[in-house]
Amino acid sequence: MGMRRDRVRKLSIGAACVLASACLGATAIRVDVSTEVDCGKDAPVVIVAGRDLGELQARLEGSLITSSRSGCLAADGTVGDMVLTPATTRDGPVAFAVMTRVDGQPPERCGDPALTQVDRNQCIVAKRSLRFSPHETVDVAVRLRISCAGVVCPSDETCVQGQCVSAGCVGADCSEQALTGESDAGTSSVKLIGAGGGSTCALGPYMGTPSSLRCWGRRVVAPPLAVPNPSLAYVGGDARGFAFNGDWACVVLNDGVVKCWGTLGNIPFGVLGNGTITDSALPTAVLGIDDAVAVVQGMSHTCALLQSGGAKCWGDGQFGQLGNSKLDSPVPTPVSVLGFAGAGATQLTAGTRHTCALLTDASVHCWGENNAGELGLGYTSAASLTVPQVVPGLSAIWVSAGGYSTCAVRKDGTVACWGDNTYGQLGDGTTTDRSSPVSVLGLTGMKAVSKGDSHTCALGVDGSVWCWGFNGSGTLGDGTTINRSIPTRVVGLTASQLVTGAGHTCALTSNGQVECWGSNSYGQLGDGTTTVRLVPTPVVGL
Repeated sequence: MGMRRDRVRKLSIGAACVLASACLGATAIRVDVSTEVDCGKDAPVVIVAGRDLGELQARLEGSLITSSRSGCLAADGTVGDMVLTPATTRDGPVAFAVMTRVDGQPPERCGDPALTQVDRNQCIVAKRSLRFSPHETVDVAVRLRISCAGVVCPSDETCVQGQCVSAGCVGADCSEQALTGESDAGTSSVKLIGAGGGSTCALGPYMGTPSSLRCWGRRVVAPPLAVPNPSLAYVGGDARGFAFNGDWACVVLNDGVVKCWGTLGNIPFGVLGNGTITDSALPTAVLGIDDAVAVVQGMSHTCALLQSGGAKCWGDGQFGQLGNSKLDSPVPTPVSVLGFAGAGATQLTAGTRHTCALLTDASVHCWGENNAGELGLGYTSAASLTVPQVVPGLSAIWVSAGGYSTCAVRKDGTVACWGDNTYGQLGDGTTTDRSSPVSVLGLTGMKAVSKGDSHTCALGVDGSVWCWGFNGSGTLGDGTTINRSIPTRVVGLTASQLVTGAGHTCALTSNGQVECWGSNSYGQLGDGTTTVRLVPTPVVGL
């Protein structure tokens, strides 16, 4: 990987080797570590080892941690070699974990099951398990990726690109390609999915690139083009996040730069963030942002979550959705969101004309239009709120805005929603708008929620998918077109990710397949047709 090797850390497993005659050549597992965490935070990196994955897990969960620490050597995330030296003359198994935290805090407790969800969301843990041979050196490259922050895998699995896969190396090959079963010859493995408007996208390795974006449905061209099969949208190979709604698209690159492009048509509000209100057919860097970790879109505004926990927004600000204390439009250059009161944001989400953030203290803050109570403040108002306002009485682990309503997963795994409830999308058994959070009926054990324009879906820790609200196009995946004001389970689906568009829903299943259902007028279900689907249908060609 061409990493610098001028910082070495050693961690013995078992008793030390004392006699040179017994040791002969040194036995070593040389772990070449790099990180996507901002090196400006001087985030410590810790390596913990055990004789096997079982012992490693016990060390991570208990107080048996004997670790070695290091940190960035270069701005590109190079940490350097951390060397394990098994003290035995026989071959055998070894397992290790490399850990860091996004916020730069000490990561030693990242394996503790008692860790709070807020702290867990900051942790990145990469595990490997292999066999070593005496007197040989094995080189293992480990990249600590932002997409794995907060991902908790079983003891025998590790996180790669946001997904849990087997931690067992293939022989001496511990590369991410080997762990995921991919070759370098161009096979595809979806890591992240997203939906917006009449479009769907998937991010992952493709045709020799480590991270390309493929999309289907309504495309960023004029007039809108229906593309019912996955097609390359961004091929730079360096994207780690995206937002794509058919009018304009943005990608977050590994270096923190955001690039946007699109044919804007009726939304000339500067949503591309390049200082103009004109179209751009090619991805163009957003001005003044080089530390982004995520990007989100509303109907006519864009926001980026920053490594620091701050946020910047641009585009249409006439409803206060940019959070900069002004009612202004167009705003073609990013402006800072104000009023987080010292607690950084860990998640950002946007509805039609409002924006919300989840902060490190588990509070949810919202700003923008509040006609339907979508800010959750206990009242509606014709006047927009131009700076973040805390949603009272809510302690959350996930938040999602869509249309004119908002939902959050509470710390206890229940779901609360507020705002527009025309189609029952708040899930409280009524169609009454709510200006304060109300509990979604019958849901426990949830870990994520996704708000479409008029429907909502939630993902359980067991992989179950539940949907409610508007169902005119089969959006809820229950085989009917009947609206539901309480959650209904999507049968036969176990998912690891869940996203909602304007009138369709997609899930990344536990076996790596993407399945979609609902409206398909632009081919956004990716099955090669424009036929509405009332139940999950596999995307063809990923």
